[in-house]
Amino acid sequence: MLGGKLAIVCVREDDGLLAPCIANLRAIGFDHVLVACIEAFADKLSEVQASIAIMGNVSAIAVRPPFEEASLLDLSGPYLGPVIERHRPEWLLLVDVDEFPVVRGGNLSGLQGLAEADLLKIKRYNFARRRGETDAEIL
Repeated sequence: MLGGKLAIVCVREDDGLLAPCIANLRAIGFDHVLVACIEAFADKLSEVQASIAIMGNVSAIAVRPPFEEASLLDLSGPYLGPVIERHRPEWLLLVDVDEFPVVRGGNLSGLQGLAEADLLKIKRYNFARRRGETDAEIL
């Protein structure tokens, strides 16, 4: 995929949030989702790849220690640099797995001024699992 809207989801532990997070990002208009499996969760890369295989336009990478925290967010750094070069997205969102962006109108394509904007500020729902809450109740 070249261009389009790319969301990068940082995951240190899943807690059942990965699939709903990806579904939300796709529903609001992201063309591709990259799952960055960080630290100990990097050992689950093959499981993540198997679970996302049928989703289409979703991929995953492993980010194993040691690394500097700042290097995770560096768009030309060792982790995101190759991703940005490969995808060349028009829009990029970096989000943690427990953050669910909320877009007025339900989809990014409906936002006024999207084509002219350099930076968008969108609200997010930060999910904190509550006792007894199921995946179905997340969204």
